[in-house]
Amino acid sequence: HSFHRLFLRVTMAFVPVKVGDYIKKFKDLLGKKYKKINSNDLVVKTSDGSGMDIETTIMSNYPDVKSSGSDGSVKITYKCKPVASKLEVVLDTQSKFTSKLETTSLADGLTLTGNIAAIPAHLVSKKLGSELGLEAAYKKEAVTTSAKVSVKTSSADKLFDLKEEKKICLDGALSAAVAKGVSVGMDFSAEKGAGLNKWGLGTNVSSGALNFGIYSSQLKDLTTGFLYKCSKKTSFGAQGKFSKKKDEESEKMIADLGFGVQHQFNDITLLQGKTELNLAKAGSDFQSAVGYGAVMEYSIPDMSSKLQLTSTVSAKGSNFGILCTYGDK
Repeated sequence: HSFHRLFLRVTMAFVPVKVGDYIKKFKDLLGKKYKKINSNDLVVKTSDGSGMDIETTIMSNYPDVKSSGSDGSVKITYKCKPVASKLEVVLDTQSKFTSKLETTSLADGLTLTGNIAAIPAHLVSKKLGSELGLEAAYKKEAVTTSAKVSVKTSSADKLFDLKEEKKICLDGALSAAVAKGVSVGMDFSAEKGAGLNKWGLGTNVSSGALNFGIYSSQLKDLTTGFLYKCSKKTSFGAQGKFSKKKDEESEKMIADLGFGVQHQFNDITLLQGKTELNLAKAGSDFQSAVGYGAVMEYSIPDMSSKLQLTSTVSAKGSNFGILCTYGDK
């Protein structure tokens, strides 16, 4: 009984990491600041000081779209403190529209979020489509859980067409604290008429300067890694993703390995570097590819700005991107 009470005191004091963030820290180190590599962007942020923020982006290339001219987007965020709610609306020059309304006023630890995504036909892909969704997330000592119901279709013109057949989906996740700093959980996706179509298991361990995570999707692939903060200025991490791909002729084993480091060079300069190795084996055929990346980010306090220079080199070629953010807080 005394051990049980001690276990409850330890776990109840710890809010577990949500499943979607089990591998986030080291994944961000290898990818977050490299996402703008295919475009040169200017971001301008402004606020009225009363809860409304406006972020305008001008980009030289729109992601995954071949266009002749520049593109841009506007994100408007409004926070209403009296009702503990936040509204976010995003519009861009490719006619993409997304919006979400979030509130934490209904109950302690409960966040309710409604969202809409209207995606034009030329932007629709396996990962991007139109949807209406409602999500409830609960975070408290010893447990973090969420459930989302959504209506999905391809392009925006079919979203409100009652004659069009749509997917009704349920996504859920549960993460529990089994010890201080240790989270264990699972997530799943189901579709009406098709049943359970995706599930995953994972764990995250956070102890002092070390963060370790592991996640497997249906026990078919595995992603694991760590992030270690070795000083106030320097962190390094590694990630490995192992998967299989089958076709009619053969089975391919794939390993994507990455190592990254981040260093705060001085008060205004942040440096990042990474090395990535892709290994693939199908029968007796073995292939490998190496890639590199670097980021230099300069803060300009007098102008409330940041300048990020990003470069990557891989087997597919080299890229260089510039991201200038004015009004950054």
